[in-house]
Amino acid sequence: TDKPNKIYFITLCALSLLLNGPCLYIFVQDLSVYGGISGLVTAVVFYWALQYYQAKGFKGLLGKFLIFALPLKIATEWKLSSSAIELFGSQDFYTVSLAHVTGLISAVLTYALRHWRQSWSGKAN
Repeated sequence: TDKPNKIYFITLCALSLLLNGPCLYIFVQDLSVYGGISGLVTAVVFYWALQYYQAKGFKGLLGKFLIFALPLKIATEWKLSSSAIELFGSQDFYTVSLAHVTGLISAVLTYALRHWRQSWSGKAN
């Protein structure tokens, strides 16, 4: 990949981690241990979907599907207070939907930043 892509990937990861920790600390006060990286994974997957939703072929179709399916999955888990993983059996961990929400927000903010910078500078990087 080229340098701008690496910069935005680092921005995405940093923003996701910076949003996730404080949000969980403030809004999920009964959480004593958080060992997952699901918020970061959600950020990366949703950012990829935003990057490719206008593409032709399979990438575009997958991007569109993920833009629809990820928020729906997160909203359903939030409403039911359980993970979609429970459909496949019991789980030994607690799913924190807020981490996934911060991942989505990080992806949207990074995507918006990238496109704002492109339109401001006139470059397509």
